[in-house]
Amino acid sequence: MEANLKFTSWEEANKILYEQLKNTPPSALITNPRIAEIVREEIDKVFKTKGIIITVPKSIKWEDYEKELKTVEDWSQVMNYKVPTIPKDIDTIKRCYVVYDGFIRGWQEVVGHETGKEFDCTTTGKNWKGNFIQRSGPFHKIEPIPMKGFMGWRYYYY
Repeated sequence: MEANLKFTSWEEANKILYEQLKNTPPSALITNPRIAEIVREEIDKVFKTKGIIITVPKSIKWEDYEKELKTVEDWSQVMNYKVPTIPKDIDTIKRCYVVYDGFIRGWQEVVGHETGKEFDCTTTGKNWKGNFIQRSGPFHKIEPIPMKGFMGWRYYYY
């Protein structure tokens, strides 16, 4: 980008910069790979939409989890995912991505949340108490993306 270019807004300048940077290998911009990764993450935060991401434990078989996903795909029920805290901006979050066995498998719409809820799971019969992120509707499978599992939730930019 030439130094003498004129922009009508910061938004326009940022979009042009992002287009130039998104296909440039980070190693060509910054020699420290960790700093390059952080820069890419910060750029994504500006130009992508914020969602959340959760991990389904390996102790649950994916086939069993898919059965639960199937029961809520018509929006008649919700799936609850227990979390230590509810994101402060949960009302603006539209998607919840799911990690299973080292890969992001897909996403589902966030339809609500509950704090201090208690219920019996209709699939396992287990009694649950706590804070829950609620999802419903079809599960949108994606080409698996490698990601290590973790506890709780994180922000994810898509």
